[in-house]
Amino acid sequence: MARNRSPKNAHLPPNLYCRKGYYSYRNPETGIEYGIGRNKAEAVNEAISANLFIYGKKESLINRMASNDAIKFHDWIDRFGEIILLRDLKKKTLDDYQGRLKRIKNSFNNVPLSEIKTKDIADYINNIVSDGNITTARLMRSILKDMFNEAMSDGVVDFNPVIATRVPRNKIARTRMSESDYIQIYNTAVEHCQPWVSMSMDLAILTGQRSGDIRKLKWDDVHDGFLWIEQEKTGTKIAIPLTISNNIANKTLQSVLDRCKHELNGKEFVLVSQKGDMLADKTIGKAFSLARSKSGLSWEGSPPTFHEIRSLASRVYGNEKSNEFANQLLGHKSMDMTRMYQDDRGLSWKKIEI
Repeated sequence: MARNRSPKNAHLPPNLYCRKGYYSYRNPETGIEYGIGRNKAEAVNEAISANLFIYGKKESLINRMASNDAIKFHDWIDRFGEIILLRDLKKKTLDDYQGRLKRIKNSFNNVPLSEIKTKDIADYINNIVSDGNITTARLMRSILKDMFNEAMSDGVVDFNPVIATRVPRNKIARTRMSESDYIQIYNTAVEHCQPWVSMSMDLAILTGQRSGDIRKLKWDDVHDGFLWIEQEKTGTKIAIPLTISNNIANKTLQSVLDRCKHELNGKEFVLVSQKGDMLADKTIGKAFSLARSKSGLSWEGSPPTFHEIRSLASRVYGNEKSNEFANQLLGHKSMDMTRMYQDDRGLSWKKIEI
């Protein structure tokens, strides 16, 4: 409790005292007194300035009461996590969401949600970009934007502070793979790598599927004249005819599967290690990189990865059949995504019609 002021100091600003004509100021936070002098006007001005400085740092009672009733940022992150669970998402996608929400929670103070400003979001995104993680920055911005949109829908906030932030731009670092590149790497794999390496390339160029889906192919997925695949990333279900072929592979999917059965003799999985087990995660990509290195090819920038076979398959089928066929085969939900895969990034010449 503050001490009662004597009548002789009652007319002075709070915390200013006069003793025998000499003025001093007591800091209400520390109790330390500071001498000012005998000039009353100067002492009063100094005391008023000091009080404004000290009390100005403290949040008003009204604001404190409002803040206590407001939804805090961390609480809304938890609420958003519950909203995500109501969406029709794969378990892996939900797990990824939870990990990213935890990262966001650890990066922001638990202030009222309405106090999160555009600069707070921009600083967070820019820090991720500064670390060279452009893709992650785009992803986290997208999640934050979604989170605040849901908050607006519930009337928790009046605007979305993420919308005004810049969308981090991805630099195209990975080079596209040409048909001749594929053939040379494929021939190298046949000569210098285990048999399943070239087989995985055959499966990729014929089906256009991701490496994760290719390594999990089971013989039970092959029946009734089709290869039945439920894509791990999107949950899209497609049935690919075993008669499918293209001019790069120059063989059918059925013939590739027959080779896998004859040479690898996997009991459950189409592609297996020498021990007969399913290939470990990233094994296909690493083996492809080894074949690529031994091929003698070189590229400006980052060399193409195994995933680029998916892009090449999209371009090949787009030319040989149709873009709609390529879209269905890759399991894309929109033609825009297929067109992105079909962009050869400057590999081909554009002929000018006259």
